[in-house]
Amino acid sequence: MQKSKYVSAARYSSKTVATGALCALSFTFGCSAYADYVEQGKLGDAASWRSAEFQSDWGLGRIQADQAYAAGITGAGVKIGALDSGFDPSHPEASPSRYHAVTATGTYVNGTPFSVTGAI
Repeated sequence: MQKSKYVSAARYSSKTVATGALCALSFTFGCSAYADYVEQGKLGDAASWRSAEFQSDWGLGRIQADQAYAAGITGAGVKIGALDSGFDPSHPEASPSRYHAVTATGTYVNGTPFSVTGAI
């Protein structure tokens, strides 16, 4: 008795499909921990931004970040810097490509009653 080549092909095919499905399923569950973060906030609705993550950082509420997020403000492209009381321009992290010197006039007060970077 000769076996049909179609029966063999069907068996091979079902094994391939079952193995492929198992691999796909494993891949899906294995990668679910690395899924992209999806923000739940909605434009125009400040309350929708007040998630547990948002509320765990009191500073976000203090600066009304929920209002900014709801207005569509992302901060993309914003660069900010603060210099409280000088730095060493010869330090490797202070290469001329990373800072821009500024000359100012006025009264110098050594020290401030608050953290400058905290005020920004």
